[in-house]
Amino acid sequence: MANDGQRIISLVAGLAWLGVAAYGFGETRVDGGLGHWSYVAFNVALLIGSVLIVAAASWATQEGGRRGLRRTGLIVSCVGVAATLVAWALPLWMTVIGVGLVMVAIASGRRFVALLALGQVAGIAALFVGIAAEVGEPDGYGDYPAAVGIALIATAAITIVALVEFTRGQVRHPAPHAGATRAASLTAIE
Repeated sequence: MANDGQRIISLVAGLAWLGVAAYGFGETRVDGGLGHWSYVAFNVALLIGSVLIVAAASWATQEGGRRGLRRTGLIVSCVGVAATLVAWALPLWMTVIGVGLVMVAIASGRRFVALLALGQVAGIAALFVGIAAEVGEPDGYGDYPAAVGIALIATAAITIVALVEFTRGQVRHPAPHAGATRAASLTAIE
């Protein structure tokens, strides 16, 4: 079962990612964009949501696993969070956060961290496929807002699923470190 900290992180992060998805939905529906204030709200939601998913990954992977790879993945993820300040550069922040979370997932073996990483990778894939397929009408910059919207919705949806997994307490039992497993086996034999 999740503790109060996990629930709070999941709730606030989930609400932030819902805001990201709502902005994405608006991008698929409105010609000419949603306006300045909706973009500011999207920026804030993206920053909060990104900070909190990295915090959740850090919290859940404190014990066990490959510490050096985990630490490096968290640093890379934090650089990706900083890149969300340039929210319109989806491929930049999605790639950097995604690579960092993949590193943390590999280091820890945590399913929900792998889902967080998948959200970023799926968003990038949706963005590139949408642009290549020329989904929607191009804007004044030659970009395809509908493709951006679909990418944001995909990323947010998978991220929210990962946060539900985090809240369910799937993170309570750390993946055993190879040395710890061997030591436990040797102790059981004695």
